[in-house]
Amino acid sequence: MYKLVIADDDEIQLQGMCCAFPWEELDIEVAAGVDDGDKALKAVVEKQADVLLTDIKMSNMDGLKLTEQIRTLCPDTRVVIMSAYDDFQFAQKALRLGVDDYLLKPIDLKQMRETMRQIVYQKEEKKRNEQIQKKSSRLEEMVMEDEGILEETFFQNVLNQKYTRTVCSKLEEPYLRGAGQKWLVVEALFDHSEKEDEYRKILGDAGRERGFKYIHSFGHHLFCCLCDEETAEQEVSSFEEDCRNRMKGVDACVPVTFIAGPAVSELYYLSLSYEKIRQICSYQFSEGKDKNLSEKDLDKYFDQNHTVNKSLVEYLAKLVTTGYTDMLHEYVGRLKNNLRYTGSDSILMLSFSVSSILGEIRRMPQFKEEEEELDALYYRIIKQKTLDDAMELLEAELIRLTENVKENDPAGVEQSIVKACEYIEEHFSEPGLRIGDAAAYAGLSRNYFSTVFTEVTGESFTDYLIKRRMKEAQILLMNPDYKIQEIGYMTGYDNPAYFSAAFKKFTGVSVSQYKKMIKGMGNR
Repeated sequence: MYKLVIADDDEIQLQGMCCAFPWEELDIEVAAGVDDGDKALKAVVEKQADVLLTDIKMSNMDGLKLTEQIRTLCPDTRVVIMSAYDDFQFAQKALRLGVDDYLLKPIDLKQMRETMRQIVYQKEEKKRNEQIQKKSSRLEEMVMEDEGILEETFFQNVLNQKYTRTVCSKLEEPYLRGAGQKWLVVEALFDHSEKEDEYRKILGDAGRERGFKYIHSFGHHLFCCLCDEETAEQEVSSFEEDCRNRMKGVDACVPVTFIAGPAVSELYYLSLSYEKIRQICSYQFSEGKDKNLSEKDLDKYFDQNHTVNKSLVEYLAKLVTTGYTDMLHEYVGRLKNNLRYTGSDSILMLSFSVSSILGEIRRMPQFKEEEEELDALYYRIIKQKTLDDAMELLEAELIRLTENVKENDPAGVEQSIVKACEYIEEHFSEPGLRIGDAAAYAGLSRNYFSTVFTEVTGESFTDYLIKRRMKEAQILLMNPDYKIQEIGYMTGYDNPAYFSAAFKKFTGVSVSQYKKMIKGMGNR
């Protein structure tokens, strides 16, 4: 069960949400119901709550300040804000703080149920992905001779975005058969039974016959498909029906649902197809079993329920942060159609959608210094006279931001980090060397440099610099003519005591002990 803390200074509403709503149906238990922000913060920390549902206006600490505290102390806690004020500024600030949803009072119970169901689904998905990451890491450490397992691991890593675009481009070449081909992911879903091993064999055989790469991992049956662009839909449909017929030959009653993600132009972007499958999968209940589903079914669900498609909003942000411009026009168009279906709420939902998209973009390291520019863009969009004008401006700006991401392609960033490492090599002996110096030499902002340096090297800048200095110190200590103080100066430490402490922490022995060890080895 997931733990929920509810905070509302309206006693009647608080009691109603705590006791009258069927939380257990969503695998949620109410760990605490409190009437002010201070109590809410204490309850979230003490109960290790998974979700906080809070009013935006309370005594002691309002919902926005509470959210800021939660983001620092309990970053894994999901936050849903309630407010009787349909002011755009509240929605914008709340979303900037990273809240997961913004519910207007009086609360629509159906909407709250859907919001909480999505949060539970995403938490479950996060657990599964963490398991996949652990399994993938273990597989990479093993020396495997089975080419099939190696290939499966490779595609798992592609879906989990473990390779740069440059690496994917090189690794993709052996699979390509010519121009005009696209990648997409298909997932097969069926009820587990004693015949699952037979189903897996059927799926694997059917995929191999078409050259599709089958991945079975933690209950997910995935196919990475490379198809000709003009015939992709037909190829996938034929494959789905073939699999269904073969499986029903083993069990005529087995319902098999297939979910197809959108086609993408490069292997590197295959994770975007998989991302859309995860979104569709969370809404498959609305269509029933034994279906062939795609994102059109997801659009239909939200249009019929006259509410904004949050998964579409998240996907647009994902396209930008991944640097993929090809589908922006299509998905801005989908968002525009979806907003039309929200009727009188379309202005508020436009505000929510734009805030969400820009909020996700703002979290990217290369955009952290453009907060004012993104705020100004938000107001420019929502102040347009018509929805068409707002969507046209949104699309143009998202294309511009996506191109910005492309310019900071991981391959180029890696070259910048290599350049920074060369700079460290030349200057590590200087006591005044700072992260800002290396960042400036690499042509990156300090914050962004700090993040990508760790991603590329596997170490923070500080740890990397200390390791380089300590390795140099170990070499210099082999020369008996050098004094400890001199070696400290030669490796970037102008304080001998600090050098000695750093050396002992790094090697586990003091400088004098290390010198004795070297001397002892020389006497053997």
